[in-house]
Amino acid sequence: MKNKSVLCLAIVGIGAMSAFAVPAIVKYPQDSMFNEFTLEYDPSMVAVTNEDFGGGCQSRFLERRRIMTDLNKDGVDDMILSDPLNCFGTGGGGWFVYFVGDGCWRCIGDVGMNRDAFAFDSVGDEVDLWYYWRSSGCDGTLGYYSFNHEGMKKGCRQISVRFGDDREDSVYGCIYRGIFGYAHNHKYVVEESETSADGTVSWRMVRDWEHPRLKSNIVDLNNEIRELKVEIENERRRADSAESTIRSLTKRLEDSERTQCLIYKERESRQ
Repeated sequence: MKNKSVLCLAIVGIGAMSAFAVPAIVKYPQDSMFNEFTLEYDPSMVAVTNEDFGGGCQSRFLERRRIMTDLNKDGVDDMILSDPLNCFGTGGGGWFVYFVGDGCWRCIGDVGMNRDAFAFDSVGDEVDLWYYWRSSGCDGTLGYYSFNHEGMKKGCRQISVRFGDDREDSVYGCIYRGIFGYAHNHKYVVEESETSADGTVSWRMVRDWEHPRLKSNIVDLNNEIRELKVEIENERRRADSAESTIRSLTKRLEDSERTQCLIYKERESRQ
Protein backbone atom coordinates (compact mmCIF):
# COMPACT_ATOMS: atom_id res chain seq x y z
CA MET A 1 0.00 0.00 0.00
CA LYS A 2 1.19 3.51 -0.74
CA ASN A 3 2.05 5.84 2.11
CA LYS A 4 1.67 3.00 4.56
CA SER A 5 2.07 3.97 8.19
CA VAL A 6 4.88 2.41 10.17
CA LEU A 7 3.99 -1.12 11.23
CA CYS A 8 5.81 -2.56 14.20
CA LEU A 9 6.22 -6.30 14.57
CA ALA A 10 7.44 -7.17 18.06
CA ILE A 11 9.27 -10.44 18.52
CA VAL A 12 7.47 -12.40 21.22
CA GLY A 13 10.04 -14.94 22.38
CA ILE A 14 9.85 -17.62 19.71
CA GLY A 15 12.46 -20.20 20.61
CA ALA A 16 13.06 -21.31 17.05
CA MET A 17 14.28 -17.80 16.19
CA SER A 18 16.85 -17.49 18.94
CA ALA A 19 19.62 -18.51 16.56
CA PHE A 20 19.01 -15.52 14.33
CA ALA A 21 19.86 -11.90 14.88
CA VAL A 22 16.22 -10.81 14.79
CA PRO A 23 15.57 -7.07 14.92
CA ALA A 24 13.15 -6.11 17.68
CA ILE A 25 11.15 -3.94 15.31
CA VAL A 26 10.60 -4.19 11.57
CA LYS A 27 9.74 -0.84 9.97
CA TYR A 28 8.08 -0.61 6.60
CA PRO A 29 8.74 2.31 4.22
CA GLN A 30 6.45 5.32 4.41
CA ASP A 31 7.36 6.82 1.07
CA SER A 32 5.76 5.91 -2.27
CA MET A 33 8.79 3.84 -3.36
CA PHE A 34 8.93 0.40 -1.79
CA ASN A 35 12.36 -0.81 -0.65
CA GLU A 36 12.93 -4.54 -0.54
CA PHE A 37 14.21 -6.17 2.64
CA THR A 38 15.16 -9.73 3.57
CA LEU A 39 14.49 -11.62 6.80
CA GLU A 40 16.17 -14.79 8.04
CA TYR A 41 13.01 -15.96 9.79
CA ASP A 42 9.37 -16.51 8.87
CA PRO A 43 7.55 -13.24 9.73
CA SER A 44 4.22 -15.04 9.84
CA MET A 45 5.41 -16.96 12.91
CA VAL A 46 6.02 -13.73 14.85
CA ALA A 47 3.09 -12.79 17.06
CA VAL A 48 1.73 -9.28 16.53
CA THR A 49 0.60 -7.56 19.72
CA ASN A 50 -2.17 -5.08 20.30
CA GLU A 51 0.40 -2.51 21.48
CA ASP A 52 2.17 -2.71 18.12
CA PHE A 53 -0.92 -1.19 16.52
CA GLY A 54 -1.91 1.45 19.01
CA GLY A 55 -3.54 -0.66 21.71
CA GLY A 56 -7.07 -0.14 20.43
CA CYS A 57 -8.19 -3.77 20.73
CA GLN A 58 -9.15 -5.87 23.71
CA SER A 59 -7.12 -8.90 22.59
CA ARG A 60 -3.45 -9.01 23.44
CA PHE A 61 -2.55 -10.52 20.08
CA LEU A 62 -3.83 -9.63 16.61
CA GLU A 63 -4.57 -12.24 13.97
CA ARG A 64 -3.64 -12.17 10.29
CA ARG A 65 -4.13 -14.10 7.09
CA ARG A 66 -1.55 -15.48 4.74
CA ILE A 67 -1.75 -16.87 1.22
CA MET A 68 0.74 -19.61 0.37
CA THR A 69 1.37 -19.90 -3.37
CA ASP A 70 4.29 -20.18 -5.79
CA LEU A 71 4.56 -16.72 -7.35
CA ASN A 72 7.94 -17.08 -9.09
CA LYS A 73 7.40 -20.68 -10.27
CA ASP A 74 10.49 -22.10 -8.58
CA GLY A 75 8.53 -24.95 -6.99
CA VAL A 76 8.50 -23.38 -3.49
CA ASP A 77 5.46 -21.71 -1.98
CA ASP A 78 5.89 -17.98 -1.46
CA MET A 79 3.83 -15.98 1.02
CA ILE A 80 1.46 -13.01 0.94
CA LEU A 81 1.03 -11.90 4.56
CA SER A 82 -1.71 -9.53 5.65
CA ASP A 83 -1.76 -6.75 8.18
CA PRO A 84 -3.82 -7.61 11.28
CA LEU A 85 -7.38 -8.28 10.20
CA ASN A 86 -8.81 -5.71 12.59
CA CYS A 87 -6.95 -3.06 10.53
CA PHE A 88 -8.95 -3.99 7.43
CA GLY A 89 -11.72 -1.69 6.28
CA THR A 90 -14.68 -2.60 4.09
CA GLY A 91 -12.48 -2.07 1.03
CA GLY A 92 -9.64 -4.29 2.14
CA GLY A 93 -6.23 -4.01 3.72
CA GLY A 94 -2.50 -4.24 3.26
CA TRP A 95 -0.49 -7.35 2.43
CA PHE A 96 3.27 -7.90 2.10
CA VAL A 97 4.63 -10.26 -0.55
CA TYR A 98 7.55 -12.52 0.37
CA PHE A 99 9.59 -14.72 -1.94
CA VAL A 100 10.69 -17.74 0.09
CA GLY A 101 13.90 -19.70 -0.51
CA ASP A 102 17.31 -20.64 0.92
CA GLY A 103 16.11 -20.01 4.48
CA CYS A 104 15.18 -16.39 3.71
CA TRP A 105 11.96 -14.41 3.31
CA ARG A 106 12.58 -11.59 0.83
CA CYS A 107 9.86 -8.94 0.89
CA ILE A 108 9.51 -7.80 -2.71
CA GLY A 109 6.53 -5.47 -2.39
CA ASP A 110 3.16 -4.72 -0.88
CA VAL A 111 -0.35 -4.98 -2.28
CA GLY A 112 -3.77 -3.77 -1.23
CA MET A 113 -6.80 -6.00 -1.65
CA ASN A 114 -9.89 -7.46 -0.05
CA ARG A 115 -9.34 -10.55 2.08
CA ASP A 116 -11.83 -12.59 -0.01
CA ALA A 117 -12.05 -10.99 -3.47
CA PHE A 118 -8.86 -12.18 -5.14
CA ALA A 119 -7.82 -14.76 -7.73
CA PHE A 120 -4.61 -16.07 -9.27
CA ASP A 121 -3.98 -16.65 -12.96
CA SER A 122 -0.89 -18.36 -14.39
CA VAL A 123 0.22 -16.72 -17.66
CA GLY A 124 3.41 -18.10 -19.22
CA ASP A 125 6.28 -17.53 -16.80
CA GLU A 126 4.24 -15.03 -14.78
CA VAL A 127 1.51 -15.21 -12.15
CA ASP A 128 -1.15 -12.49 -11.97
CA LEU A 129 -2.87 -11.67 -8.70
CA TRP A 130 -6.31 -10.23 -9.43
CA TYR A 131 -7.95 -8.16 -6.70
CA TYR A 132 -10.97 -6.00 -5.97
CA TRP A 133 -10.87 -2.95 -3.70
CA ARG A 134 -14.35 -1.90 -2.61
CA SER A 135 -15.02 1.83 -2.46
CA SER A 136 -18.75 1.68 -1.77
CA GLY A 137 -21.70 -0.62 -2.29
CA CYS A 138 -21.80 0.15 -6.01
CA ASP A 139 -18.24 0.92 -7.10
CA GLY A 140 -14.61 -0.01 -6.55
CA THR A 141 -11.32 -0.80 -8.25
CA LEU A 142 -10.51 -3.97 -10.16
CA GLY A 143 -6.93 -4.80 -11.11
CA TYR A 144 -4.02 -7.18 -10.97
CA TYR A 145 -0.37 -7.40 -9.92
CA SER A 146 2.13 -9.48 -11.92
CA PHE A 147 4.98 -11.62 -10.56
CA ASN A 148 7.83 -13.52 -12.19
CA HIS A 149 11.19 -14.99 -11.14
CA GLU A 150 12.66 -11.51 -10.70
CA GLY A 151 9.96 -10.19 -8.40
CA MET A 152 6.86 -8.04 -8.70
CA LYS A 153 6.41 -5.85 -11.75
CA LYS A 154 6.23 -2.16 -10.98
CA GLY A 155 2.75 -0.79 -10.58
CA CYS A 156 -0.49 -2.61 -11.22
CA ARG A 157 -3.11 -2.58 -13.97
CA GLN A 158 -6.48 -1.40 -12.75
CA ILE A 159 -9.83 0.05 -13.77
CA SER A 160 -12.62 1.67 -11.82
CA VAL A 161 -15.83 -0.34 -11.92
CA ARG A 162 -19.41 0.70 -11.31
CA PHE A 163 -22.30 -1.65 -10.66
CA GLY A 164 -25.72 -0.59 -11.92
CA ASP A 165 -29.11 -1.19 -10.36
CA ASP A 166 -29.02 -4.76 -11.63
CA ARG A 167 -25.60 -5.75 -10.28
CA GLU A 168 -25.66 -9.33 -11.54
CA ASP A 169 -26.45 -8.48 -15.18
CA SER A 170 -24.33 -5.35 -15.50
CA VAL A 171 -21.18 -5.45 -17.64
CA TYR A 172 -18.94 -4.98 -14.60
CA GLY A 173 -20.95 -7.59 -12.72
CA CYS A 174 -20.20 -10.12 -15.44
CA ILE A 175 -16.50 -9.20 -15.37
CA TYR A 176 -16.41 -9.54 -11.58
CA ARG A 177 -18.06 -12.97 -11.65
CA GLY A 178 -15.77 -14.06 -14.48
CA ILE A 179 -12.69 -13.30 -12.36
CA PHE A 180 -13.76 -14.22 -8.84
CA GLY A 181 -16.68 -16.55 -9.44
CA TYR A 182 -14.72 -19.75 -9.98
CA ALA A 183 -11.35 -21.33 -9.18
CA HIS A 184 -8.45 -20.38 -11.44
CA ASN A 185 -5.46 -22.25 -12.80
CA HIS A 186 -2.93 -21.55 -10.04
CA LYS A 187 -2.76 -23.38 -6.72
CA TYR A 188 -2.94 -21.52 -3.42
CA VAL A 189 -3.96 -21.99 0.21
CA VAL A 190 -5.40 -19.31 2.50
CA GLU A 191 -4.69 -19.62 6.21
CA GLU A 192 -5.61 -17.60 9.30
CA SER A 193 -3.44 -17.28 12.38
CA GLU A 194 -4.29 -18.37 15.90
CA THR A 195 -2.05 -16.98 18.64
CA SER A 196 -1.91 -18.68 22.02
CA ALA A 197 -1.53 -16.90 25.35
CA ASP A 198 2.25 -17.37 25.30
CA GLY A 199 2.58 -15.79 21.83
CA THR A 200 2.95 -19.01 19.84
CA VAL A 201 1.48 -18.60 16.36
CA SER A 202 -0.22 -21.44 14.49
CA TRP A 203 -2.12 -21.38 11.21
CA ARG A 204 -5.34 -23.07 10.12
CA MET A 205 -6.62 -23.38 6.57
CA VAL A 206 -9.72 -21.35 5.70
CA ARG A 207 -9.75 -21.71 1.93
CA ASP A 208 -7.98 -23.76 -0.70
CA TRP A 209 -7.66 -23.92 -4.44
CA GLU A 210 -9.57 -26.16 -6.80
CA HIS A 211 -8.79 -26.48 -10.48
CA PRO A 212 -11.82 -25.32 -12.53
CA ARG A 213 -12.08 -28.64 -14.39
CA LEU A 214 -11.82 -30.58 -11.12
CA LYS A 215 -14.36 -28.29 -9.48
CA SER A 216 -16.67 -28.69 -12.47
CA ASN A 217 -16.29 -32.48 -12.35
CA ILE A 218 -17.09 -32.53 -8.64
CA VAL A 219 -20.21 -30.43 -9.20
CA ASP A 220 -21.32 -32.71 -12.05
CA LEU A 221 -20.70 -35.82 -9.96
CA ASN A 222 -22.58 -34.38 -7.00
CA ASN A 223 -25.55 -33.61 -9.25
CA GLU A 224 -25.41 -37.09 -10.80
CA ILE A 225 -25.25 -38.78 -7.38
CA ARG A 226 -28.19 -36.70 -6.15
CA GLU A 227 -30.26 -37.60 -9.23
CA LEU A 228 -29.37 -41.30 -8.91
CA LYS A 229 -30.42 -41.33 -5.26
CA VAL A 230 -33.78 -39.79 -6.19
CA GLU A 231 -34.25 -42.31 -9.01
CA ILE A 232 -33.40 -45.23 -6.74
CA GLU A 233 -35.84 -44.01 -4.12
CA ASN A 234 -38.59 -43.66 -6.74
CA GLU A 235 -37.89 -47.19 -7.98
CA ARG A 236 -38.05 -48.48 -4.43
CA ARG A 237 -41.38 -46.80 -3.94
CA ARG A 238 -42.66 -48.24 -7.20
CA ALA A 239 -41.30 -51.65 -6.18
CA ASP A 240 -43.02 -51.40 -2.80
CA SER A 241 -46.24 -50.39 -4.54
CA ALA A 242 -45.89 -53.23 -7.05
CA GLU A 243 -45.25 -55.73 -4.26
CA SER A 244 -48.36 -54.54 -2.44
CA THR A 245 -50.40 -54.85 -5.63
CA ILE A 246 -49.06 -58.36 -6.24
CA ARG A 247 -50.00 -59.39 -2.70
CA SER A 248 -53.48 -57.99 -3.15
CA LEU A 249 -53.98 -59.72 -6.51
CA THR A 250 -52.60 -62.97 -5.13
CA LYS A 251 -55.10 -62.83 -2.27
CA ARG A 252 -57.95 -62.16 -4.67
CA LEU A 253 -56.78 -65.10 -6.82
CA GLU A 254 -56.67 -67.38 -3.80
CA ASP A 255 -60.14 -66.26 -2.74
CA SER A 256 -61.49 -66.80 -6.24
CA GLU A 257 -59.91 -70.26 -6.48
CA ARG A 258 -61.30 -71.14 -3.05
CA THR A 259 -64.77 -69.99 -4.07
CA GLN A 260 -64.48 -71.92 -7.33
CA CYS A 261 -63.58 -75.08 -5.41
CA LEU A 262 -66.58 -74.67 -3.13
CA ILE A 263 -68.90 -74.23 -6.11
CA TYR A 264 -67.53 -77.38 -7.78
CA LYS A 265 -68.06 -79.37 -4.59
CA GLU A 266 -71.60 -78.11 -4.25
CA ARG A 267 -72.38 -79.04 -7.87
CA GLU A 268 -70.97 -82.52 -7.35
CA SER A 269 -73.06 -83.03 -4.20
CA ARG A 270 -76.28 -82.16 -6.07
CA GLN A 271 -75.70 -84.59 -8.92
